[in-house]
Amino acid sequence: MWAPQACPRPTCKFRASFLQGTPCKVPAVLTLEPIVLSSKARIDLARIKGRAEVASVISEAIERRAAEFGLGAPLGDVTKTPDGLGWCRKYPAGWVVYRADRGAKALYGAIGARWIEFGGTQSFLGWPATDQLDSALTIDRIPGHHTRFDGGIVIWSGPTGAFELHGEILELWRQLGAESGALGLPLSDEHDLIQHGTAVGRRSVFQHGEIGWSPEAGAAVTFLSHPYEEAPGASTARVRGLGGGGDEPPLPAVRRFLRGHASIAITRDDFGLWEGDAQGSASQRVEAPVDSWDPATITTVVGTPDEVQVEVVLTTVARPDGSVLATGHVVLRDRPDEGGESNPHGVRGTEASSPDLAHPIRVVIPRDDGVTQVVHIARDWSPDDHAEVLISLWNHPV
Repeated sequence: MWAPQACPRPTCKFRASFLQGTPCKVPAVLTLEPIVLSSKARIDLARIKGRAEVASVISEAIERRAAEFGLGAPLGDVTKTPDGLGWCRKYPAGWVVYRADRGAKALYGAIGARWIEFGGTQSFLGWPATDQLDSALTIDRIPGHHTRFDGGIVIWSGPTGAFELHGEILELWRQLGAESGALGLPLSDEHDLIQHGTAVGRRSVFQHGEIGWSPEAGAAVTFLSHPYEEAPGASTARVRGLGGGGDEPPLPAVRRFLRGHASIAITRDDFGLWEGDAQGSASQRVEAPVDSWDPATITTVVGTPDEVQVEVVLTTVARPDGSVLATGHVVLRDRPDEGGESNPHGVRGTEASSPDLAHPIRVVIPRDDGVTQVVHIARDWSPDDHAEVLISLWNHPV
């Protein structure tokens, strides 16, 4: 027979009925000992809580930016960027990256695709400094967009596509008016400039020209495709038909690199006696930058052991289309006497010439090409006194 026992809980309101034989209807309440955390455990718990709060802030910032630019539903979790400096999340229409010192930035479309192609945050472009921005209208009235990065810029338009610019080429392009300047939008990424199978510099191609760069000479415009008017002092030349209302932008200076070689051979007949002929020869190489604002003069003088002298003088200037104009003369004369006075005789050239003038030279060296010209000159009164001059000129971008 069941014998009722006292409920172990003195405060139980059913204790009296329980003593009379009715079972207690309330289960016993377990009493747990309080958990005492160590100092390290309390710090770890605070860190976990702090990380969760930070993660929530990052996630919310990324989501807000994605919604603002209409990138769609996320395709994955928020993950650490490969360089370890921030966070990123991928969406159907692009990416959002987050860094504590600059917040969340959206990358999408062709600009975002090129950035990923270059290597994202680990590329030479690095982290985005802006979201995608509207670009200024070009001189051809073409709209576009761009994103600025720590290491450069990627700029896009419908007709041209998306291309990067960085370094000294980017700086010069900005100085010349960027997309609304004389060069317009880029048509290529920066790439190696090859000469004779060797990379000698870098180049970027634009709608209306090119910028070249070399370690020795830096960046310069190497040609422009605009129509232009030649005039003395190329600094006054202006682009035709692009300014509107006569306010046409001035042409920037164009720089080329000229490599030249002149070979001169002189024969002087000593009073018609073959065995008495005096001869002289020389060969000279020239390498020099040439721009469209400051003509450069190249002079070569060669003489025989006695009296005859040949002088080659060329003045070179780059033209906006990248060609180089070389003008000057070749003259055969007596060597100056001790008093410094020369007594030139008439000369005869390969074409029409004057007894009192040197053989004129005017040659255009096309962009990225070379020319060779041979000049034969002789005295009118002594044809056996003559010279052969071989002039070769090459026009390079850097």
